[in-house]
Amino acid sequence: MGGKTSKQSAETASAATTTTEDEEEVDSSSKSDLRPWDEVLDRGLGVTMKQGSSYFDLSDAVSSDSNSSMRCYFSCIVQGFRKDQDRFVCIPELLEEPQVVLCGIFDGHGADGDLVAESVAAKLPEEVRQELVNRIKVTSGKSELSSRSIQEAIEAAFGSMQATLDTRFEEEVVVPTMKLKKEIEEKQQTDLGRVPLPLGSGTTATIILVHDRLLHVAHVGDSRAILCRRNPSDAADVVVEDLTKDQNVLASGDDERERIENAGGTIFNRHVAGDYIDGMLQLTRSLGDVPLHRQNIVLHTPAVSSMPVDSSMMFTLAASDGLWDTFSSEEAANFVCKAIRTKADADSAESWSDDDVQEMLTHVAESLENEAHSRNAKAGRQSDDISVLIISLSRWWDA
Repeated sequence: MGGKTSKQSAETASAATTTTEDEEEVDSSSKSDLRPWDEVLDRGLGVTMKQGSSYFDLSDAVSSDSNSSMRCYFSCIVQGFRKDQDRFVCIPELLEEPQVVLCGIFDGHGADGDLVAESVAAKLPEEVRQELVNRIKVTSGKSELSSRSIQEAIEAAFGSMQATLDTRFEEEVVVPTMKLKKEIEEKQQTDLGRVPLPLGSGTTATIILVHDRLLHVAHVGDSRAILCRRNPSDAADVVVEDLTKDQNVLASGDDERERIENAGGTIFNRHVAGDYIDGMLQLTRSLGDVPLHRQNIVLHTPAVSSMPVDSSMMFTLAASDGLWDTFSSEEAANFVCKAIRTKADADSAESWSDDDVQEMLTHVAESLENEAHSRNAKAGRQSDDISVLIISLSRWWDA
C-alpha cells in the first residue's frame, strides 16, 4: 500500500474565528468546517482491515525542525489460532486545524469481541474528535488545544463510548432477556427471581494522539504501549519506558483490588466476577463488559499521560497482549532496534524512500509477531491474536 501524507487545511485555518490578541474563545466555526467522518475514515487505515501500512508527514504536529519530524508506520495484524478479535486504526487528520493525529489498537474479548473492537475502532476516534472540537480555543485567529483539554476530551470520549455500548447491551440483551423471563413466569405462574445476565463482550483500547510537540497516550485494558529512547551514555544501547500499565487482575495493585471488592466484585485467581453475572473477566478496565461496568467493578475511565516529543525518542511500539505474553517491554524494543539496524547496515539506509522505510518497518513488525507465535509453539501454548503498531519518531537508523 502506498503512503499518504497529511496536509494542513488552508480552508479550515482561514475559517477560524478572528479575535484580538488577548481574546480567547471557543471556536464556534469548527463544527461546520469539519470534514465528514466517513471521509476522515477513508483517509485513514484500519477498522475492518486485517493488514495495513502507511506513513504520514507529521512535521506540523511536532516541530518545524526537520530533525524532529515524525512519521507513523502501521504494521499488520496477524491472526493466531483463535477468532481474530484485534483491530487497529490510524487517522492522520483527526483534526486539520489544529492538526491532531490518532492511532490506536483494540483487542476484543467475549463471543462478540471482534464486533465490539471493530465498533470502538470506528466510533471512539469520532467521539474524541467531537470532544476536541468542543474544547478548541481561538487566540489571535489561531485554533489551539491545551494539553489539559486534550486529556479531558479523551476521558469524555471514553465515557461516551461506554454509554453507547451500554445502550446497545440494554436493547440487544437486557430487554429480550426480561421479556423471555416474563413470558416464562406467566406461562408457569412462578417467580424466577433475579436472572443472571451474560457478561457480554468488550475490548481493550490503547490510543496515541500527537499534537503540538506532545504525545498523548490513553488506555483501558492490557494492550501495552512502550517508548524507546536513545541511551545518552551508550549509542549502541536504548532506554525503554512503559507508556501504559497493564490493567488486569494479575498486574493490579492492592488499591485496585480493594476498589473492586468495595464495589461488590470478587477476585478469583486472575479473574473478576460480579453478582448475578454469568462470566468473569481478567481486565480491571475495558470498554463494553456492561454488567461489570454497571456495578462499577470494571471501569471505562482511561489512564491518560502526556509527554513532549524530543530528539532522544526513537519510536513507540503498541501491541495487544498476544505479544506481551511472550515478550517483555525491553525484549520487544531491542528486537525492533536490532532488526532495523541490521537492515540499515546491510542496505544504504540514507537513500531509503518513505516507501522503503514503510516496507522495512512492516517487515520488522511481522518478524516480531512471527517470533511471538514461534515462542508459543515451542512452549506448547496456543497463540493469541497479535496486533502491532510502530510509530517512528525520526529516521534514527540514519544516525
